Amino acid sequence: MRKYFATIVFIFGCLGCLIPNQLLAQELLKEIRIEGIQRVTYAKLLASTDLRQGRNFNEKDISKAIKDIFNSGYYSNVDISHKNGIVNIQVTELPSINEISVKGSKLIKEQQILDVLEDGGIRKGEILKNTEFEIILKELTALYAQQGRYGTKIEGDLEELEGGNRVNININIIEGTAAKITKIKIAGNKAFKDRELKSLLSLKEIRRFNSNSAKVKYSRTALIADIDTLTRYYLNNGYARVVVSNNIVSINRKKDLIAVYLEIDEGKKYTINKINIIGNTIVPREDLLNDLNAQASGLFRQSDITRSSDLIINRLGIEGYGLAKVNTRYEYNDLLGIIDVNFYVLPGQKTYIRNIEITGNKKSKHTALRRYLSQYEGSPYSTIDVQRSLAAIRRLPYIASVQVERRAIPNKPDQLDLIFIIEEAQSGNVGGGLFYSDVDGVSLSFSYSDANFYGSGNSLSGQIKYGRISQELGFNLRQPFINIDGVSANYFLNFRSIDFDQANIANYALLSTRVGVGFGYPISFTDRINYGLSFSNTNIATGSSARQEIGNYTDRHGSSYLDAAFTTTISHNSLNRGFKPTKGHRTSLSTGLRFPLDNNNRVPIYESSLYHISYVQLDREIDELAFSFGFSVNFFDTWYEGDNLYLPFYNHYFAGGTGSVRGFASSSLGPRGTGNNGRATSSSQGGNLRALGRTEFIFPLGAATNSVSNLRSSIFWDLGNVFNTRCIIQEPYCEIPVSYDQLRQSVGLSLRWYIQLFPLAFSISKPLNARDDDRTMDFQFSFGNIN
Repeated sequence: MRKYFATIVFIFGCLGCLIPNQLLAQELLKEIRIEGIQRVTYAKLLASTDLRQGRNFNEKDISKAIKDIFNSGYYSNVDISHKNGIVNIQVTELPSINEISVKGSKLIKEQQILDVLEDGGIRKGEILKNTEFEIILKELTALYAQQGRYGTKIEGDLEELEGGNRVNININIIEGTAAKITKIKIAGNKAFKDRELKSLLSLKEIRRFNSNSAKVKYSRTALIADIDTLTRYYLNNGYARVVVSNNIVSINRKKDLIAVYLEIDEGKKYTINKINIIGNTIVPREDLLNDLNAQASGLFRQSDITRSSDLIINRLGIEGYGLAKVNTRYEYNDLLGIIDVNFYVLPGQKTYIRNIEITGNKKSKHTALRRYLSQYEGSPYSTIDVQRSLAAIRRLPYIASVQVERRAIPNKPDQLDLIFIIEEAQSGNVGGGLFYSDVDGVSLSFSYSDANFYGSGNSLSGQIKYGRISQELGFNLRQPFINIDGVSANYFLNFRSIDFDQANIANYALLSTRVGVGFGYPISFTDRINYGLSFSNTNIATGSSARQEIGNYTDRHGSSYLDAAFTTTISHNSLNRGFKPTKGHRTSLSTGLRFPLDNNNRVPIYESSLYHISYVQLDREIDELAFSFGFSVNFFDTWYEGDNLYLPFYNHYFAGGTGSVRGFASSSLGPRGTGNNGRATSSSQGGNLRALGRTEFIFPLGAATNSVSNLRSSIFWDLGNVFNTRCIIQEPYCEIPVSYDQLRQSVGLSLRWYIQLFPLAFSISKPLNARDDDRTMDFQFSFGNIN
C-alpha cells in the first residue's frame, strides 16, 4: 500500500514540474502602456479589461485581457507583453468611417437607410465594426422584405483610403421586384363573408385589370394595418374578444408571387348589459351616463367605448381636473353573450397650468401663436379652453396641424404643463405664375403673399396681373390683432383696368382706383363683426357699339365717378380647419351704403350680401368623405325709389363659369343688353341681384385615409343666375322674372389640385336646363385662384 502511495506522489510531483512557473506566479502591475490608439481613448480601452495598476496579475489575466479588448469590436489586432511589472498593450484600430454612400435605393429613401445605419452605430466619424456592419446589412435586407421586395440584394463595399486609417462605405442596392399577392385566404370567419372582409383591406389579390396597381404589391406594413382594420371592424360589431392573426405567408421560388393567410377567432357577439361608472366622478353619474356613446342594451362597439372614456375625461377637464384618468374593465358572460362595462374614474386633483410650451414652430413667433390661446398659464385647466385654442390655431392658413399634450409635474399633482406641437405649412410665396380662365384667357402675374409675414401672424400680399382683358395692381395688409382684445385691422389699395369688350361682355372699358380700411371685433369665439370704409374713383370709356344701357347711364351721369362706401359684416366660422375643411359652417352677412362724392346727379346705393357654406363629414375614419352645401345672394339698389333711376352698370354682378355655375360660359348668364340696332346683345349685361347655390359630395381619390392631401374631388350640383330688378322703359331685354325656374342648373365632376404657384381646377359638367341662347361648356379648367 505504501508502495502505491509513493508512486502516485511521484507522478503528481512530476506533473507539477511541467506547469510553467509564470502561471503560478503573481506579479504586481506597476504601469500600463498603450500603443496604437487613435480615436479610442486610453480610459475606454482600459475599461474593457480587468487589468488595473497596483493589482497583481498573471498570464491568465493577460490572455483574458487580449480576448476582452478584441471582443470590444474596435480593433483588428491586439498584442500584450509585460516585463518587470510593466504591461505593454499594442493594438491596431479598425478604420473609421469617412463617408457613406447609398446607390440604387428607390423604394426606401436614402435618408431612411442612413437612419437605420446610424441606429446601429454606423455613422460618419465612428469606428467601423465589421460584425455590426454585417448585422445592419441583414436588417436592411429584412426591411426591403417587409415591403415585399424579397429578391433585393444589398452589397456593402469598403473602400480603404490612403493615410489616416479611414474607409468609405459604399452600399449598392439592387431592388428586387415587388412580390404580388396571388391569394388572400381568410379562415375562421363566420359572421362576415370573405368578400365583405376583403373589401376592407388595402391589399388586393392580383387580377388582369389591376396587375400594375400598388394595392396588389405585398407590404408587411400594409398587412399589419389590414389586420388592425379587420380587428376594429369586428370590435365595432359586437365581437369583443376577436383575434386576427397572420401566421403564414408563402412565396414562390422567384420571390415575386406571394399568398397571404389570415386566421380569425371571432369569439361570441356581445351586447352591453350594464354600464357602471365607478369612483369619484365629480359631476353627477347620471349626467355622464346620459351623454355616453355606449348605452346599455346596445351592441358592443369598441369605438363607442373609447369615445365614452374620452368624454368622461373631457367632462372632468371642464371642471378643472386636467390629469383625470379612466380605466375600462369588462365583465363577460359568455353563456348569455352579454358584457358589463365598468369605467373606473380617477379624477386626481384640480389642476392649474404651470407652463404652456409651443414647439415645432420654426417661423412663427411664439407671441403670434399665443394670441390664439384661450387657456392661460396660472389659470385652472379647462377642456373647453384647450379645445378652443386648438381650433383657433388649426384655422390659421400657415398651420398644417396642431396637437396638445398634457405633462404631469413630479410631486405636484395639482399642476401640469401643456405642450402645443405645431407643424407649419408654407405661408409665403414670392414669384409669379401663368394663369388661365375661360374669361381672361392666359394672363401673367407677379405676386408676393405671406399669411405669416416674418412670423408675426400678419398677412401681407401684393399682386401685379397683366392679361388680355384685365390689368391689376393690388396691395393688402391684415393684422389679426392690433390689441389684446382681438381687434383686427385691414388695409387695401387696388388699381384695376378691364376691357369688357375683349371678353364679349360689353363694349366699354373700366379704369378704377380703390383704397380702404377695415376693423374687426370679436363677438364670440366663432363670430366677428367688421366695419369697413373705402373710397373709389371709376372712369368709363364707351365704344361706338356700346349697348344702350351703358350710353343711357353715361349720358345722364358722365363717365367719371367718385364714391365713398361704408360696410358692416357679421361673420361666423366654425370650420374644422382653414385648408380643405370637412366639418363646420361659415356664414357672413354684409350690408353697405355707397355715397356719390361728385356732382353727377347720382343717388346713394345700398348693398347687401349673404354667404353660407356647411360641411358634414360622412365617416369618422375617412377625413375626405364629406357633404357640402352652400349658397350666396348679392343685391344692390338705389337708396330711395323713383322713376328712371339708373343703377351703375359697372357694379353689376355676373354668373356662369368655374366660380359660380359650372357648365355655362363665364359671365354669360343673366339678362341681355340692348344693342344700337334695338336687338338683344349676345352677351349678358349682368344684374343687381345674383343668386347662387352649390351642393357637393366630396370623396377621396385613391386609398381612403385620415390625412389631408393636396387633391379634392367631388360630384357637384350647381345652380344660379343673375337678375335685374330695376329696368327702365328703354331696356326691353333687361327684365327676367325672379323665380326658381330661371335658375340655371348643372351637375358634374370636379377636381381641384392644390399645388404651389399653379393650383388647378377641372370640371366636367352637364347643364340641366340650358336655354337656346345660353353658352354652355362641358369641360372647364382654370389655374391660379381656384377657390
